[in-house]
Amino acid sequence: MKREEILKKSRLEDCDEGKEYIEGRGRYYGEIVFAILAAILMIYNLFHGHTNHQVFTLFWGFLAAEGFGKYRTGKSKGELIVTICAGVASICYLILSIMSPTP
Repeated sequence: MKREEILKKSRLEDCDEGKEYIEGRGRYYGEIVFAILAAILMIYNLFHGHTNHQVFTLFWGFLAAEGFGKYRTGKSKGELIVTICAGVASICYLILSIMSPTP
């Protein structure tokens, strides 16, 4: 493929690599902060005798959504397995958080 064809195709796709890079970096830092906050909440709940059902619901739901996005673009069976397992775990923890009494 010639250089001009590549540039023309890129313009038609309206794909801005700089914007994608910025969004990817933002998502990366968001994932780190999410994991840190989840860990802090889990430790807090551990010391105060609370359950972590709500935190695990969000954690597994996040992993399921992320895995689904990766599966849709890459069609990897490993990502599909992660998505299904994390989705089931998220639903189970959601049910537990609804059914268990709050302290």
